Amino acid sequence: MSLFDWKKLPLVTKLATAMTTAIVITVTGVGAVSIQSRKQELQNQLQQKANFLLDTLSVVYSNSLEQNNSAILDKVIKDIVQEKTVIAAKIYNQQGKIITSANPVQPVALKWGEASYIARVLQKEKTVFSEGQNSLLAGKSIYSNDYNLGAVSVELSTKALNQKLALICNRTIIIGVITSLIGISLVILIGHSFTKSVQEFAHNIEKITKGDLKQSVFVTAQNDLGILAKSFNLITSKLYDYIQYLEQKTHDLKESKIRNNALLNGIPDVMWILDIQGNLVDSKKSLEKPYLTTELIGQNISQFLPKTAVNYFLKAIKKVQFESQTQIFEYEWFVDNRRRYFEARIVEYGKNQVLAILRDNTDNKIAQEELKRAKEKAETANVTKDKFLANMSHELRTPLNGILGLSDLLLAEAKESGHTEFISDLKQIQKSGTHLLTLIEDILDATKLESNRVDFCRERFEITTLVTEVKSLVMPMIQKNKNAIIITEMDDYGFMFSDRKRVKQILFHLLSNAAKFTYQGEIRISISRRVRNFLPALIDSRQLAISPLTHEEKQIDNSHSASYTVPAFSDRPVSSLATQQTKQKQSKTKTSHYLASDWIVFEISDTGIGMSPQQIKQVFQPFIQGDLGTTKKYGGTGLGLTICKSFCEMMGGNIKVESVKGKGSTFTFWLPATLVKAA
Repeated sequence: MSLFDWKKLPLVTKLATAMTTAIVITVTGVGAVSIQSRKQELQNQLQQKANFLLDTLSVVYSNSLEQNNSAILDKVIKDIVQEKTVIAAKIYNQQGKIITSANPVQPVALKWGEASYIARVLQKEKTVFSEGQNSLLAGKSIYSNDYNLGAVSVELSTKALNQKLALICNRTIIIGVITSLIGISLVILIGHSFTKSVQEFAHNIEKITKGDLKQSVFVTAQNDLGILAKSFNLITSKLYDYIQYLEQKTHDLKESKIRNNALLNGIPDVMWILDIQGNLVDSKKSLEKPYLTTELIGQNISQFLPKTAVNYFLKAIKKVQFESQTQIFEYEWFVDNRRRYFEARIVEYGKNQVLAILRDNTDNKIAQEELKRAKEKAETANVTKDKFLANMSHELRTPLNGILGLSDLLLAEAKESGHTEFISDLKQIQKSGTHLLTLIEDILDATKLESNRVDFCRERFEITTLVTEVKSLVMPMIQKNKNAIIITEMDDYGFMFSDRKRVKQILFHLLSNAAKFTYQGEIRISISRRVRNFLPALIDSRQLAISPLTHEEKQIDNSHSASYTVPAFSDRPVSSLATQQTKQKQSKTKTSHYLASDWIVFEISDTGIGMSPQQIKQVFQPFIQGDLGTTKKYGGTGLGLTICKSFCEMMGGNIKVESVKGKGSTFTFWLPATLVKAA
């Protein structure tokens, strides 16, 4: 076991050791590389010098052979060995024998294995070097015209080179030691500073670990530790805020849980958590439903629910599992000694679980059954009432018509016989009977409208003739109150293919009302024919869609409609045929024939008592007139306008009113020229 444990050493010691080792290794490596580089450089210089001497000997040897003068060769060899670094020089022939040599300190052949060395030199064209302990031997072959003449060799001393290398090594070691000492000193200084900062850091962190998250780490150093301290302070600040946020959220969750529990406890519905096999995993207690207790938890619904309800539950659970949609169904359960009706809502609740919300609808179911029976009784009573009113209306009209007929005969006889004292009484009988007959007719129409038993008989009739007929019927009422009636531009308006009786009844009711509520005033009738896609701008009620004409209805319309042609979208009344033909020749606008869905617009205005805005809102409601004083003074049932509006809507049109209190009223109703399909 080692004397010390590296893992337990202080960080500064570890850092100093590591840095010192790194510095020593670095300096040693750099010095070794430098020495090796310098040694290689000196060796290269020595080899270059040897090459130069070998080249010189090669040239001299070649010249001496050509001149057959060996004295020159001897002289050159002796001159070469005069150099301090040259130990010896030799020349060999082709067989490796020495031709000449100079100053051999020791026989070369004995020192270097001369025979093998020269053999190797003769085989190569380049210089062959061989290093000894204190010398360098260099040999080179001599060629002339690709013919090997022999070889030369020189031996150079390496003592000077070794001395230079020793000097370089000493200097490098000294520099390395100095550099290492400086580096180690710096490491110790930096380590001390780092240790001090870490101790400050650790001291402040110790305060934070005691629970004071508001404590900040304070480091005097302005280095990486200072940046780390700032980052740590930021983290602790964020952590403190987050802890405060979590504490607030925890408090809110507790309050929310209390509220949710109160809300759940306040809901009378029972809630079950079921798995996909139908096992009851959990349940909300219901104080109002003691028969649904938590004792059922852990059981399968098949153990306490009827088989039909179990099938409903299992099917709904499967659908919720695959479709993720709420399933709603009803089932019956004989529980708590009575049959009960439940509504179940199955929703997805986690993995392989569903939430079942059960509502006891027993009381609602019973109330619905009672309401259904009461509704059936009311409908039966309403039908009985309608039948009674219809029968009584018919029964009353029969004797009433007899009374009116006898009063007419008595009135005629009284006038002929001169019994003038009876005439006023007979007229009063006739007036009262007529009024009573009108009331009976209105009640009968209202009964038919309520029971949807109104039939429309379509026939072709001329509008102008109908207006003239209604004018003659209402004229006595108009003259009674000293009123004047004006029909604007009484021209030919063409034909209608509709229920003549109902159109006449609507027009008669409106003119009768105008005559009844106007005294010494003026009643004005305006009629216009509008094209298919045009509704008057004054109409602000709902737009009514006209059903498309069938082929048969188009044929009927073509056979009964007027063949007049007028400018398209015109809202002017249709004039006579001759006038329209003249205008058509002069006009260059596009024309179109009136079809079955052309609108016939009737406008009846008076200068009577008028109505307030509140009275206008309820004027079309049944059995309602302007006010009690109006009913006493003018009489009536309040059904006339209701019947008119119902007839207009059922025939595909509508009606509206505009009125100013004390200035008069204007009723406008519009109907299709051809009654296509009654509502």
